Amino acid sequence: PDIIAICSPTETHLALLKTALNAKCHLFCEKPLWWQTDMHLNSNHDVLEPTLALIEHCRNSNLLLKLHTQWPFTLPAFLSLHPDTRITAETIHHFSMWMSPASTGSQMIVDSAPHLLSMLYAFAGSGNLQDITISNLGIDANGQCVTLLLRCIHRHLHGQIHVELLLTHHSQQPRPAGYSINGQSVERIVALPQYLISFTDNGRSVSVKDPLVCAVEDFIVAVQSGQQTDAESLLFGMTMLYQLLTFADSL
Repeated sequence: PDIIAICSPTETHLALLKTALNAKCHLFCEKPLWWQTDMHLNSNHDVLEPTLALIEHCRNSNLLLKLHTQWPFTLPAFLSLHPDTRITAETIHHFSMWMSPASTGSQMIVDSAPHLLSMLYAFAGSGNLQDITISNLGIDANGQCVTLLLRCIHRHLHGQIHVELLLTHHSQQPRPAGYSINGQSVERIVALPQYLISFTDNGRSVSVKDPLVCAVEDFIVAVQSGQQTDAESLLFGMTMLYQLLTFADSL
């Protein structure tokens, strides 16, 4: 095959990425790029080294490795509801996101934070997360965290964004989700079984082109045009995920 899509559980990603790259395949990988839930990380280097090895393999073999993150492809729909919002690195000062992962505890961060990070990267590129706090807002009968609130500041080349991520365990589809840019919000609505997506806010509604379709189309065009692997975005996603999880050890 020319292309491999990795859609398996997160802990299988790293081995499968290596296998597919050895077979000289372009890669479309489910988020996060990789993570081992039972690994003991002593420093950011433990995350950087395997990630850099994957990127170097891609560069040497002229292969594209792209992470499947859908939410940035919903921004056109957001703007049709809030046309006065300017989405630039200089104008976005507050960003909130709420999601409902099927997991609990710190695994919620592994499953959901890459979506948040992909939006921050789409807004302002790489940077650093500072002043991180993670609050456990609810536990279930088994003592597992089922609601948490993450707050931080994304400092980047053009300024900073105050960030909130609210995660609430939800076991059934469709799972509630949405986001807010500078106080302007959208709530995602999914109509099953057709999986028709729309955004709503204050009684207004707009259809959203399936971001999975958009992401796949974008990947295929990137392969056909010979686009290089975006090392900066992959490294940002992995290092910031590590940074967030170091604050979630007690969950």
